[in-house]
Amino acid sequence: MNLNLKAGILATTYGPVLFLIWWTPPIVNGRPSALYEQVMNPLYIKTSEVLRRLADQTHLHVLLSDTVDQVLTVFEYKNTFGFDRIRAGVDGARLAWPGPDDFQRAERAYEQEYDINKLLADEHGLTSS
Repeated sequence: MNLNLKAGILATTYGPVLFLIWWTPPIVNGRPSALYEQVMNPLYIKTSEVLRRLADQTHLHVLLSDTVDQVLTVFEYKNTFGFDRIRAGVDGARLAWPGPDDFQRAERAYEQEYDINKLLADEHGLTSS
């Protein structure tokens, strides 16, 4: 199973939002067969620390579990996800943002303004549905 990551920082009226979209092929009806979206506040200083720790890992592990949290299998991936570059973007966003932020509002604005299918299609040539 291949694991892919699409990451970016998008500005909203209330502050920037870091998104991490983890996805696996195959593409079915223009969408990955599985995806998981994480959002983080790039202005929060600990976000950079989390990304630094991720960048230092040689491998990442994904655990597949059932509905009662019984681990079914574990996948191991070489860490080629570019967390050092993502961290540099986060550090740049923190320096560039001109004022206060409200991350809860920024996250809601991100969810309203940006479509996950289009974010994925922009980089990978996936067809949005």
